[in-house]
Amino acid sequence: MSGGGFTPGLRTESLGVGADWSWLASEDGLISKRGGATFDAALQVADGDGNKLLLAGTAVAMVTIGEKWGDYDDAETNGQEDGVGILMHDINLKDGDVIAAVALAASPLEARCTGVDAAFKADVGTAFIWQ
Repeated sequence: MSGGGFTPGLRTESLGVGADWSWLASEDGLISKRGGATFDAALQVADGDGNKLLLAGTAVAMVTIGEKWGDYDDAETNGQEDGVGILMHDINLKDGDVIAAVALAASPLEARCTGVDAAFKADVGTAFIWQ
């Protein structure tokens, strides 16, 4: 059966009371994509326990083919080299793709973010005010 965009097995991760926002300096100016950022489990390498973790504060990008998301990687040529935002909470992709929230504008603490480099900062421009 097709139509409606239904994808069997797709999971969402929600921002709970215990979400780790320690990467964020201030919520002032925060603009986020709270739903609809589908992270591609196939892009992540599993650790020794089989987990495919992406942590809050990770620099992220949209993959060109399939329009799914992954961690930012300037060495890639699939869209992951074009930084877009910062993952707002921890996700584990071990059981498949996950829908998660992404900050598209914010005031993050750079030292608490993962994967942020000069090229990522150039990609996101003035949407982020680095602390």
